[in-house]
Amino acid sequence: MKNRIQASIIFLSLASMVLVLGSCRKEKIKPEQANSFIKYYGKGGTQKAGNVALTPDGGYILVGTTDSYGNGKDILVVKTDQYGNEQWSKVLGGAGDDEGQYVLVTKNGDYVIAGSKTDVSNSKTNASLIKMNAGGSILFDSLYGDKNYNEKFNKVQETLDGGFIAVGQTDKVNPTKPEGTSTDDKLDMLLLKINTNGLKDWDVVIGIKYSDIGTAVQQYDDDEFATTATSTSSTNSDIQITRGRIQIVNNKADYTAVANQNKSSLNKDVLTAVDLIYETGNAFYIIGSTGNNEEIYLLKLDNNGVQVSDGFAAFGTSGKDIAAAFQRTSDEGFIITGSTTATSSNDETTDVLLIKTDAVGKPIWIKQFGGTGNDTGTGVQITSDGGYIVSASIAFGGNATGANTVMSLIHVDSNGELK
Repeated sequence: MKNRIQASIIFLSLASMVLVLGSCRKEKIKPEQANSFIKYYGKGGTQKAGNVALTPDGGYILVGTTDSYGNGKDILVVKTDQYGNEQWSKVLGGAGDDEGQYVLVTKNGDYVIAGSKTDVSNSKTNASLIKMNAGGSILFDSLYGDKNYNEKFNKVQETLDGGFIAVGQTDKVNPTKPEGTSTDDKLDMLLLKINTNGLKDWDVVIGIKYSDIGTAVQQYDDDEFATTATSTSSTNSDIQITRGRIQIVNNKADYTAVANQNKSSLNKDVLTAVDLIYETGNAFYIIGSTGNNEEIYLLKLDNNGVQVSDGFAAFGTSGKDIAAAFQRTSDEGFIITGSTTATSSNDETTDVLLIKTDAVGKPIWIKQFGGTGNDTGTGVQITSDGGYIVSASIAFGGNATGANTVMSLIHVDSNGELK
């Protein structure tokens, strides 16, 4: 039986959980189904999908990484119509390894891509933000942080003033942490604010005592932000939730945590925090994976960072489940994607996992999609027809794609059935 969850996050104690194992029917992805139920993108080599976002024209924008163009890894951006038919694609990068992690559609219909680019002169990885217009033309392509260290962005969001806030990681570790540092302190969370033209407003490095990888960020007031991170040591993994305020002092940004909400327990049963939703004036929602990546959890905190009643649930399949992204649905539930070990495989390959829950994290249905390779869900959005679009990395092989991993879009209806 899977581990019970008991963790202290920030200043709250989690002493119970809801465990729901849903029955799930695995939908096989076959090459001959690609035109009907799935669309795939990339050529030769290996592609790795980031997330998918809805575009104002009813289509989709998908970002990821490819090694198919002879320059190591490059950022791959694909724009499609509402049926997943490719309208255009762009390959972005230089001589070093460059990766696309996340794409944001701005209020005026532009695209901002968060990721990293490698400087071949010193082999350091630089945090990268690229802004494109709706036609794919570059508006700015900029590197940030300290170029003498390895840094990257994992997500980006639009801010209230029309700029952008990006979160990621750096190996330039902050030496003045309240709890000190340790030999496991290899990374800290990097948080950066830019204006609409890509010029830096400020950046800060945030961490506690161990290696902290920033995974999500949300703005909830003019200068106040909430972040999630996965915090790891040589023996353990846990989550870090930070809610704080930025103040500029002597032209330098200072991040002040609100109500000491920058603490975590490093409890072994809660391993990761991968995504964050903030509902104005209501609550914060966080998802991640639990003990040995066996289950997915949903955590709800109020505006003061306190767990609400029925605010923690853990659920999943009989395999090992890993969360990647989620969205709030119109019925106040959630749609969650990630991956799970394939139930019909003896070699523990993974399938795309899609879970629909109610408001308290009880699964309504659970679906798996996959073939004979490692298939992983990376992002999910709610479509205009009430269904869901899932971004995924698919390695199903066959004549249509060869044996290499491709970036994919899977469109299902409101019941999780392939369209």
